Amino acid sequence: ACGRRSPSDWLATSMAASQDCPSMVLAEGLCGRRTRLRLRAGDGVHIAKALLCTRIGGSAALTAMSCRGVLLDDGEPLPRHAFAPGAVLKLLPRLLGAGSGASSQARKRYEKQSVDSVGVEDAEAISRRKSDREKTGTQLTLEQQKLRTKLRLKNKDFDAWMAKLAAAFPKRCSIANPEDRGITIAQLDAVETFVVQNSRGWVDTETHEQVSEANFFDVKDWVILPSTLEFDCSFVELVATHEQPPQWFCIHWFGEPIEDFVRCVRGHRDLRGLPSYTSYWVWAFAERLNANEPAENETSFVRALRMVDGVMLVLDPEATAFDRAWCGYELYIALCEEPASGTNDAMRTLDIAVTVSPEYVGAPKSCSLLIDGFTKLESQCRLELATALRSARQSSFPLSQLQRGVMVQVHTAEASDEPTLTRILNRILGEPLDNMPPATHERYTEVNGRLRARIARAGWLQVRAAGSLDDWGFPEILAAGRAEKQAWDLSHWQGVKATDIRSVCVGVGEHAVRFDLRCLELPSVDDVFFQMLGHSLPNQLSELHFNFGGCESVGDRGIAALAVGLPRCLERLHLDFSG
Repeated sequence: ACGRRSPSDWLATSMAASQDCPSMVLAEGLCGRRTRLRLRAGDGVHIAKALLCTRIGGSAALTAMSCRGVLLDDGEPLPRHAFAPGAVLKLLPRLLGAGSGASSQARKRYEKQSVDSVGVEDAEAISRRKSDREKTGTQLTLEQQKLRTKLRLKNKDFDAWMAKLAAAFPKRCSIANPEDRGITIAQLDAVETFVVQNSRGWVDTETHEQVSEANFFDVKDWVILPSTLEFDCSFVELVATHEQPPQWFCIHWFGEPIEDFVRCVRGHRDLRGLPSYTSYWVWAFAERLNANEPAENETSFVRALRMVDGVMLVLDPEATAFDRAWCGYELYIALCEEPASGTNDAMRTLDIAVTVSPEYVGAPKSCSLLIDGFTKLESQCRLELATALRSARQSSFPLSQLQRGVMVQVHTAEASDEPTLTRILNRILGEPLDNMPPATHERYTEVNGRLRARIARAGWLQVRAAGSLDDWGFPEILAAGRAEKQAWDLSHWQGVKATDIRSVCVGVGEHAVRFDLRCLELPSVDDVFFQMLGHSLPNQLSELHFNFGGCESVGDRGIAALAVGLPRCLERLHLDFSG
């Protein structure tokens, strides 16, 4: 393949010309399974320089060459041990050759790249694989045998599948912290494309039935676990070239089809107007599932949550995530738990995306989203127009999904197995993880109430558009959230009535100490509205912030009625009619 050119010259030229091509691929192309290459004197210098010029890093290429029988200048094979940073540095003088005249700058650059290289493999993982190979000879390792049996493949078919995965998803980097393993839309698209093109013939590893539409369970068994088995890495480390701190955290049910999930995430990115490099933290792609990496003081998803600006809840048409204990626990930690200092918890928002089934046979699926606040486009419009656009956009969101959400019960939800459910409930209770959790507990009531209230707040516009807030028990659901601060913006909400403000005030609940209300340019805000507001305010409130700019129908009688109804514990009142 090299023609008349020496192999080392070909390698150096190819690597220098193709910075985006991983060194592992180039090295394996040069050193194929049937090739036992004897390098000439001085070839090591060219190879070392070629490795230095790659963006991916030289360790992966050195490892590949050692596994393919490449020889050193003196004819001695490269050792087949792990190329940990220290081992690479010890080997460097032999690669460069005595008296090669390699510059100290090149050595320093290689030293830094060896230490920080995204291609360095875990020495313990490689040592473990080596031990397995020595025990089984040329046969599959124990992990591979278990995986092959799970997938119900013959040896030949299993080898072919593993080769296809290795070609599609070569290891590109190592990311130490799970919370830095976000995944971008482009990388999700690559996964979706691969699954669509190769999932024909897959079988469910639990039911052994043919897979018609691959979900996350199938993707985990057929793509993630096999492709990351050799390196004990996460899937993100196969598709990323560097750390990708997430901006959004995804909560979803594993049984959701991968195509539906990617469609919802793509729609969210487009609707929010987010840049292409935006990354989402997805547990299946971020964790090292084969390595079973342990959490230290807290689980990895909690650390990831402390980095993100928002949470995206992805629902299937049946809203199954509300019936899954792990999804409910993630939602509670993300949205309801007391924020830790120095985190983004205070700024976190909740966006909900759902796959909408087609209206007629043959029509494509679509996704509908509830966005917390305005989109980037809507925020550029005047408030009245932005509110109208938001109402029209969210009108397609199915109310049945919200109904499931405001009835969520974490303690009766399902989990993959009983031990998992036990650990989740004990985390909620703050008890040792192996304890037998009680069937009922006041802590369950608190968690369910706060979670339902948060979901109700996300969809209150849709509920009000469909009818009265009282029809859903909206005030009671909000009050059960026990929030100490309530903020509502009814600006330009045409058709608001006095009964609506009564429902909102009742929903403030007895635990709140501050209530913010913003109603701009609402003709329906009059003296009757103010009378109902004063009559419905909870007595324990100590701080009120009201903005009624542009509400010209309010007179002295309404102001007097509000004054009479002010809470006795009130310490601060901010009343603004200027807008």
